[in-house]
Amino acid sequence: MRFLFYRPYKGFSLVELLITLAIMGVLAALTIPPLFQMPSSNQASKYTSIAKDVAFTVLTAYEQYKVANPTIGNTVGIPNMTPYMNYVRLDTSMTIDSTSGTSITCGSGSKACLVLHNGAVLYYGTNVGFGGTSTTNGFWLGVDPDGTRNNQSSLGMVLTADGRIMSYGKLDTTYSYYSGGGTLTIAPPLTDASWFTGF
Repeated sequence: MRFLFYRPYKGFSLVELLITLAIMGVLAALTIPPLFQMPSSNQASKYTSIAKDVAFTVLTAYEQYKVANPTIGNTVGIPNMTPYMNYVRLDTSMTIDSTSGTSITCGSGSKACLVLHNGAVLYYGTNVGFGGTSTTNGFWLGVDPDGTRNNQSSLGMVLTADGRIMSYGKLDTTYSYYSGGGTLTIAPPLTDASWFTGF
């Protein structure tokens, strides 16, 4: 007795398998590489998101610092706020990108770096503070969004004594910061990193 769905052979022929593998290879060649290449617009969006995250972290730490220390002194800077920040480690030897795309070595020239959980590095002057308590006093800090030295400019920012954070591109000559030896005026033109799309 023969079954209704009887086939005289089982499986696929060698030719059918080779054609199927060839089609799969062509599809893989066309689809897999784009998955590993992030378009520049997505990269810029990712970096901007990281910068916003870092700015929020700094602002939150400053607010917590003000609750614990109601009187803000002229020399208050990031070192005073680190107890209120969540970071991976303090680094004093790694090399990252500056706002101009040149290199910065953490630990040189009174600079220190905080390696953050999102892979970014927050760098700052260890002797830099507000220099006063007016709304135009602030101190600089920088964010390298990927935390590596790859000639991709980092973002410079200023935290003001009244609790605002601005990118370098938003500053004008009315803003000044304390650099350990006196009050310096931040003079334009200062530009933001090319990847930064703004707060």
